[in-house]
Amino acid sequence: ESSYLIIDSSNAEAYAKLVYTWAISTQPREFGYFLIRSIISLLELGQVDYAKLFLKEYLNQIKSNHSDLIIKEDTHLSLSSDKLINLSQLTILLLDKAPSTDLYKQLQSEFSQSLKQFELVDSYAKLGELYFGVKVYRQPNLLQSLMSGLFNPGPLTGGSGNLNISGAGNSELD
Repeated sequence: ESSYLIIDSSNAEAYAKLVYTWAISTQPREFGYFLIRSIISLLELGQVDYAKLFLKEYLNQIKSNHSDLIIKEDTHLSLSSDKLINLSQLTILLLDKAPSTDLYKQLQSEFSQSLKQFELVDSYAKLGELYFGVKVYRQPNLLQSLMSGLFNPGPLTGGSGNLNISGAGNSELD
C-alpha cells in the first residue's frame, strides 16, 4: 500500500542495497528478478524518478560485486547477461527518454519468455496501461458476473422499463 511507503531520493541507495541483499541470499541468484519486481512496483506507484535512482544504485551493487554479469558498458545502459536486468534498464530508458507505445510493445514482445518464466506478464502489462496507453484485456470473472447479476438485476423487462405483473387477462379475483 503506497500510503505506508516513505519514498524519497535519500533512501534509494538503502533500498537498492536491501533488494540486492535479498537477491544474493537466494539460490539461484536472480538479480534481474529482484530488480524488475522492484522497478515494476515503484512504477506502479508513479515513482519514475525514484525508480531511476534505485536502478542506478542496484546496478552499482552488481558492478561492484558481480561484474561478470555486465557484458558491455554504455552511458545509458549496462548490457547484462541477465535479460531481466536489461529489461529493467530499457523500460526506465523508454520512460525517461522516448515514451512510445510501439517501443513498449516491442520490449514486451522481445522479453515475453522471461516475463512468462517469472510470472511477470500481468505486472508488466499494467505498466503499459499506466504509461503507454496500452489497453489490457481482462478475462471476465464468471462468478463475479453471476453475483452482481443476483444482487443488481437491472431492468426486468425489455421494453418500457415498467414492470407489468398482470394475470393471464383476468383482472377479477372471485
